[in-house]
Amino acid sequence: MDEKGIGDMESALAETRYMLKRWQLSASATGYIWIKPTVDRLSPEELAGFLALLRRACESQQPRMIMFDFHEVQIVGHQWTTVESLLLDLARSMHARCRVVSSPQRPVSAFFVYQDAAEFGAAGPPQSAIPAA
Repeated sequence: MDEKGIGDMESALAETRYMLKRWQLSASATGYIWIKPTVDRLSPEELAGFLALLRRACESQQPRMIMFDFHEVQIVGHQWTTVESLLLDLARSMHARCRVVSSPQRPVSAFFVYQDAAEFGAAGPPQSAIPAA
């Protein structure tokens, strides 16, 4: 292996080690991924970086459902609108539904992110059942 190949491999391994320190992941053959941060605080920028890696690593038909478990993490600055926007972009680009679960002490402790309104109507409760942000 030449120097460039070794450098690329070292870079990929460093990125992998960083990700594994900050995220727990579990994937099923049926297209379900469970994701949980291992840190106490998470910025929207860190989430965006992780979502970019996830998008690159997944095939076009997988995953169908992604669950983000934010029970034990504080989004820095309480920037949930930014987080929701990032997750909506992910759902649209990967054609996956995202379920987000957070602490029961927050105003909304769980919600789904759908690709579009048609999918929401086919798969979810009436729109009036979703709390306003």
